[in-house]
Amino acid sequence: MAREILADTGFWVALFYPPDGHYSQARNTWRQVVRERWPTATTNWTIYETLTLFNCRFHRHDLAVRVLDFVSRWSQIIRIEEAQLEGRSLEIFRSHPDKRWSVVDCANFACIESRQCEFALAYDRSFEQAQLEFSFRLLKP
Repeated sequence: MAREILADTGFWVALFYPPDGHYSQARNTWRQVVRERWPTATTNWTIYETLTLFNCRFHRHDLAVRVLDFVSRWSQIIRIEEAQLEGRSLEIFRSHPDKRWSVVDCANFACIESRQCEFALAYDRSFEQAQLEFSFRLLKP
């Protein structure tokens, strides 16, 4: 069995929002994840960020609720505080002044590191930059 795959906000947005430029890729990737029965995880901070984007930027409360229901059913939600990853998340943020990584992305990197995730589902530059340092690869269909 493959190690856990961590999903970032960009992936959840792409999976549910057809105007997103990665929509087709996200759909194909998710089909692969389901077909292979790969376990997925995401952080509570990632979910909060995703719901905020859908509700505030896209004005789609309906999709925000749909994403919340979907993720709650199909992905393990790692609570940053309970997993004692908040300190490490902020440490990663502080130690990379040359990067424009969000605190949520840093929390995801801390989660990837702690849980030894083999892959990440993400489309933003920060994940491309962090692959080597945190020993994961971006999952491509």
